[in-house]
Amino acid sequence: MKGWSRGDRVGKLVSRILAERLSRGTSDPDLEGVIITGTEMAPDIKSARIYFQLLKGNDDAARVERTLAALGRARYKLHQELRLQMKIKYVPTLRFAHDTSLDRIERIESIFRSLDEERLENEEHLKDDGA
Repeated sequence: MKGWSRGDRVGKLVSRILAERLSRGTSDPDLEGVIITGTEMAPDIKSARIYFQLLKGNDDAARVERTLAALGRARYKLHQELRLQMKIKYVPTLRFAHDTSLDRIERIESIFRSLDEERLENEEHLKDDGA
């Protein structure tokens, strides 16, 4: 792990522990299908922003809001889980945010696909005009 900061290592560990915990299931149905995608640690490692995605088809705005609320309700239990598994002096305070990076990537890929289709159509029209 040479070259990684302590914050990076702690962030990876937080992500792994939370992902494992949520994958085991909870009693809250609004936490089903939550995928932890990353963690951003504060420089002092006392707080962490946890990014999550929802399984495809479950990522409408209302579902995201319900999931954020459910994660807020589960924050204490998740913090306790971290406290049990991590061997550090301060377990970070958890804040949750919906990760929209995959949605942005899909939109960009869609734009590229439409540009490619347009380019192919233009090439075909040029061939037809030149023939």
